[in-house]
Amino acid sequence: MTKTPVYLLLTTDYFKYPNVEEATHYLKQNNVKTCDDIEKIPKDMHWIMGPSGTVFNLQKRANINKY
Repeated sequence: MTKTPVYLLLTTDYFKYPNVEEATHYLKQNNVKTCDDIEKIPKDMHWIMGPSGTVFNLQKRANINKY
């Protein structure tokens, strides 16, 4: 059996964390790691990995159609 990776999309436009860098900083403070080496993406996005190993693509809501 082979495993296919599943990446989830996490967007930010919340007033408390209006941009990706602030959201990334908050997540890092809460033991969520960036793993941008997974795949090359624009600089205003990050791959992040939650404590359970789930990978998310973190980006601002306006970027959804850009990727």
